[in-house]
Amino acid sequence: MKALVSPLGTEIQSLFPDDSGFVADDLYTRRTYSKDLMPRSHILAREGELPEPTIDAVVWPQDSNMLAKFIRAANEKGWELYPYGAGSGVCGGAVPGQNQERKRPRVVVDLKRLDKIEFVDTHSQIAKVQAGIIGQVLEEDLNAKGYTLGHFPSSIYCSSFGGYLATRAAGQLSTYYGKMEDMVLAVEGVLPNGESFTTPVAPRLAVGPDWNHLFLGSEGTLAFLTAAWVKIHKLAEARRFLSFQVESTEKALDGVRQWLQAGLHPAVVRIYDEDESRMLMGLKSGVKLVCVIEGEQTLTDFTALRINQMSMNYTGWNDTGEEPAQHWWSHRYDVSYRQQLIMSHRRMILDTFEVATSWAGLPGLHKEIKAITDEVAKKFPGKGEMLVLLAHFSHFYHCGGNIYFTLCGRTPEDTPTVEFYDGVWDLLLKACERQGAAISHHHGIGRLKAQAHKRQRGVLHDLLKKFKNELDPKHLLNPENLGL
Repeated sequence: MKALVSPLGTEIQSLFPDDSGFVADDLYTRRTYSKDLMPRSHILAREGELPEPTIDAVVWPQDSNMLAKFIRAANEKGWELYPYGAGSGVCGGAVPGQNQERKRPRVVVDLKRLDKIEFVDTHSQIAKVQAGIIGQVLEEDLNAKGYTLGHFPSSIYCSSFGGYLATRAAGQLSTYYGKMEDMVLAVEGVLPNGESFTTPVAPRLAVGPDWNHLFLGSEGTLAFLTAAWVKIHKLAEARRFLSFQVESTEKALDGVRQWLQAGLHPAVVRIYDEDESRMLMGLKSGVKLVCVIEGEQTLTDFTALRINQMSMNYTGWNDTGEEPAQHWWSHRYDVSYRQQLIMSHRRMILDTFEVATSWAGLPGLHKEIKAITDEVAKKFPGKGEMLVLLAHFSHFYHCGGNIYFTLCGRTPEDTPTVEFYDGVWDLLLKACERQGAAISHHHGIGRLKAQAHKRQRGVLHDLLKKFKNELDPKHLLNPENLGL
């Protein structure tokens, strides 16, 4: 650990003299922790001078007791605290924004030393997991015991369990295993005043409001979440792969709706719209659909059989065998390593936008958001500009599903790239709001979508702010995140 260079760093270290690695305040560390993976931050660094650090120090508590002690001290001193997992978020939710007014010292609290599975109850199929463990490490440790969490985000190698809790994350197999809020039985954490808490641990309960759902998705604004009790599953006995080429996005959606509403739960269903199927997969017409089913052998075989039987009766559906789905499975994490190939070029933007609505709303939402390419052309006229919007549908439920948009564009020569990026996002969010859809399905709000969140939630956002004021009257925990 480098020598401390600021009075703040020295003061923090004096709280924990026996832990020499508790705090760092050097320029390199502060710059590293002043951003997450929000593309806007990378654009600023790529096309201008390297931004100055937005934080003053980083601390690494080794357990929840040390964390609570530090939070109590920070409360007395008036230090702003920013909970940090692995920094893989894409909405600017973990760190202060570049334009956020500096009022007090800012300290990032990295929880990666809280990285244990505290216990596994194989009879009840429950595990207690600390917030700092990396997703792939958690999965490998559970696999060694014959179990899985069933949570496989594309960022699994560089994201933390605590981040999943903070954003109500979704993995690639969520249609079978659920999103993070479906997996959690209880959470443990520390409030802004340093007081520790645990929500009731039970499969179901009727003891007033569900406190889990207050803290899950709060993105570090209401408490530090240090651990959670989660459902685990035996490793799948069997896995089946199905693929189809379908005449249109609408026909693919209607078929999948019938699967889900018939009680069938494949682990993966991905529908690639016409543009994505053509541009990335070489289809001359129609859309590509891949499906993966896993679990107990007999149930897996039955689900595959029933899906095939139902699909044979759908108009415009053609069975394309196992290979397309197997290929997707083998390359399912590749996308996480492709962003920088595009973002390394000046004036380029690349980002993703994941939304959710009912089955009835999905076609209209898809059409409305795809249409913003024309709005972008009008708002940013200029030679050589381009915006491409691709979409796939990848998380499904009894009542609806998710659309995951990928936007890629080149900024017009006479427009600053950040201005173009912000303008595109403004159009995306307003299109989603017009359709009454959720502006995030699993990435969260952060600072990127905070204003849209306030507009869309209205009085409910005001209520959340009142709760924030009660829990955190000094606004020390991640101020301005979620628009709070």
